[in-house]
Amino acid sequence: MPASAFAILTCEIAPVEPICSGDSVSLDATISGGTPPYVYEWGGGIAGGTFIPSNDVEDPIWTSPIGFTGTNTLSLWVNDAPYMNDCGVYVDVVVNPCEPTAKYIPLPDDFNTSILARVGELFTDLSPFVASIGIGLPVAFWGVRKGVCSSKSNR
Repeated sequence: MPASAFAILTCEIAPVEPICSGDSVSLDATISGGTPPYVYEWGGGIAGGTFIPSNDVEDPIWTSPIGFTGTNTLSLWVNDAPYMNDCGVYVDVVVNPCEPTAKYIPLPDDFNTSILARVGELFTDLSPFVASIGIGLPVAFWGVRKGVCSSKSNR
């Protein structure tokens, strides 16, 4: 039997930064000693969650369940090839209840012209139908700036 089979198997997991509920974190394990190849088994702690691509690889990505907040302790158990050595290690992942962030979506330079043209087409297309059933069409005031659109309606 090779001498490495009797080497102590050691496992480490790098600490991770806090994440938001529903977000993912890359896990970085370092395994040494024993006899490769190693067999990995990650556990999702009290929160569960999802490991991508799976829970049997060295460095998966863990996704927190949406709605879970708090500290979740993930576990990693490793066996070496002849199953003579094993080790276990844990890492705490702090999951915060973060607010969704708004994303800025740039609008085309002709946005003011194109949106007003579409609104005009919509009201023109609806006019015969609205008049035929006797419903008063609300007056729409559109205040449009690049990146922001607001609407007010008077009845």
